[in-house]
Amino acid sequence: MLNLYRQEQLKAYKQVHGDCNVPRLYEINKELGNWVSHQRIAKKNKKLSQERINLLDKLGFVWDLYEEDWM
Repeated sequence: MLNLYRQEQLKAYKQVHGDCNVPRLYEINKELGNWVSHQRIAKKNKKLSQERINLLDKLGFVWDLYEEDWM
C-alpha cells in the first residue's frame, strides 16, 4: 500500500501547488521529491503494483512530465 506518510506529504504539496509534480530536487522536502521520482521510475520499469498506481492516479499523479508539458 502507498506509504501513508508520503501520501499525506503529496496531498499537502498538491494543496499548495495545485499538482503532484514535486521536483526531484525540491528544497523544502528532498525526500518527497526523491520518492516521487522513484515512483515514476518504478512504474516505467514495471516494478510498481497496480494498487499503488491506482492510489497515485486518484491523487492526480502525472507519470510523464514531458508528455504533460507537451499537452
